[in-house]
Amino acid sequence: MALFSKKPAEKKRRILIAEDSDFQRSILKAIVESEPTFKVIEARDGEEAWKVIEKQKPDLALLDVMMPKVNGLDICFRMKGDTNYKNIPVMIVTASSQDTGKTDEYWRDRARADDFITKPFKSIDIIRRIKKLIEDYESGAASKRFKL
Repeated sequence: MALFSKKPAEKKRRILIAEDSDFQRSILKAIVESEPTFKVIEARDGEEAWKVIEKQKPDLALLDVMMPKVNGLDICFRMKGDTNYKNIPVMIVTASSQDTGKTDEYWRDRARADDFITKPFKSIDIIRRIKKLIEDYESGAASKRFKL
């Protein structure tokens, strides 16, 4: 009998960060990877993000709104309309909602995002919200809340 039993390794959750700004992407990556159970997959634009989604099917997508080629809202809308990807939680990262004039209802109803966070944001808020979205999808709570 072993004196120390090994705890099974927790599955690393793959978090897609799609952000065209190298600086913002590196900040988000550092924040997300501060959680040991998260592994970041990066994309520099919407086209690259869609390729990552198709090939790697991340556990959550963190999408910037303003990206070249295809914007984050279009990626979100495409994901939520595709049976292969509609169950991947999506968090939109955007400029201040006061600047854009968009409300919570806009992001959920029009863009079909599961959550959104405005810049500037607190590191703990990103981690907490990512965990909550993944938990909601795994428990089935998201399908009740978002009518998937």
